[in-house]
Amino acid sequence: MILAVIGCPLPELPYNSHAITKDDRLDVRCNYTREAWHLTCKDGVWIGQTGNCSTGNFHSTPKQMHDYKTTYS
Repeated sequence: MILAVIGCPLPELPYNSHAITKDDRLDVRCNYTREAWHLTCKDGVWIGQTGNCSTGNFHSTPKQMHDYKTTYS
C-alpha cells in the first residue's frame, strides 16, 4: 500500500500567533494585534510571507518577514 499526502504541512508559526486553515489557504493571525497574513498551498509549497507578532501595540515594531517557499517531501 502506498500513501500519498496531498497539500502542505503546517509551517513553523511566529511566536504569539495562531493559524486557521481552509482548503489550500493558511491564515496566520497574531494573538495580541490585528496583524494577519495569508498564504496559499501550491504543489506542496506555502506561497506567501508572515511577519513577526509582537505583544506591543499594532504600530510598535517593524515586521520581520519570513518567506515560505519550502518544499516538503
